[in-house]
Amino acid sequence: LLRTQHPNLFFTFAVAIFFNEMGASKTLVFVGTLLLLHGGDAKIIKPGSSAELQSAFDQAAPGDTIQMLPMNYVGDFVISTNGPCTLVGDGNSSIESQDIGIHMKGSNWNLKSFEIKGPQQGILIEGTKNVLEGVVLQKCGKAMVIKGEDNTIKSCVISEADIGINLDGSRNNLHYNSINIQNPAIVIPPESCCGYLEANVANGEVHLDGNGYRLENNVANHGLYVKGCDNEFTGNVANGASFPKECAVIDKGGNVYRGLGPNDSDLPNPNQPQQDQQQGFYQPPPQQNYYSQGGAASGYPTFAAQAQGQYQQQQSQYQQPQQQPQHQAPQQPSFGSATVLLDKSVKVESQFNGQETAHHLNVHVLVPTEVAHSVKC
Repeated sequence: LLRTQHPNLFFTFAVAIFFNEMGASKTLVFVGTLLLLHGGDAKIIKPGSSAELQSAFDQAAPGDTIQMLPMNYVGDFVISTNGPCTLVGDGNSSIESQDIGIHMKGSNWNLKSFEIKGPQQGILIEGTKNVLEGVVLQKCGKAMVIKGEDNTIKSCVISEADIGINLDGSRNNLHYNSINIQNPAIVIPPESCCGYLEANVANGEVHLDGNGYRLENNVANHGLYVKGCDNEFTGNVANGASFPKECAVIDKGGNVYRGLGPNDSDLPNPNQPQQDQQQGFYQPPPQQNYYSQGGAASGYPTFAAQAQGQYQQQQSQYQQPQQQPQHQAPQQPSFGSATVLLDKSVKVESQFNGQETAHHLNVHVLVPTEVAHSVKC
């Protein structure tokens, strides 16, 4: 019966009964072996309409891949099934929505290489262990709201949104994302804990009220404002910053704080260790931070130029996948007397849609002449 109705199940069962003729009682020996193997084949689904896309989400099984066609899917889509599954666009695939572009209730999905435009919320993630890669979100209220845990967002581009990314859940990670909005770019509330932000470029404000986060090599062009405790900072660039005075901040050094006023006392200052300890810093950072009062003090460091180059490349390939992407050097700050500390070409290698590419960026780092001697590149 199992072989007929369930061809993907293999079932064996053996029973042996032995009778002991020598004794008054009989001995029953029961030997059984049960082997169930699920050998269902993974499917590749190519939905040709909005209704078919939702149907593909509803019927997806672990191992399935949903390949979006080069078309505009319209609607508010819900993913409730669990993976591992993949949703992938071809570079010209898009979702247009009014409410929530994709409501991700499931877990273990990989979403990549498509655009979402127009909804109140671009992507709402309530599941766990999902990965978003190379997704472009435009003209959203909130581009991403992440309430689940252990999700990863990488190489995504956000523009024209009221809020970029809300990290409401814990242990979520952001890598190499570009958030090109003037409003709050990244918002981490107090209940959020223990995530990792690496090499993101945020043109809006970054608000970190959560605890136990690690920030490395990020750029916050409109300020980094920290209220949470036990957060660790290494190699970040912030145009304006403030830190809590009542709890611990772990400053690993190499940070650049620029555009600050002369009376800004909320910053970790390696030249004032006693003040650091009073503000809650464990100790002066092992690597010198750089401070600038009254204006930008440097261009993008090398890591930021590399990150920005990757974003520009991905966005250009997304919009014109058959053409060679064009890149612009980061805008240089303007001030009076300046010294060039770094002027070189940086090779940037990246992978998008399975294709490895490489290009060069011209990186220029300038500082005012009067402080050039104190800056190391």
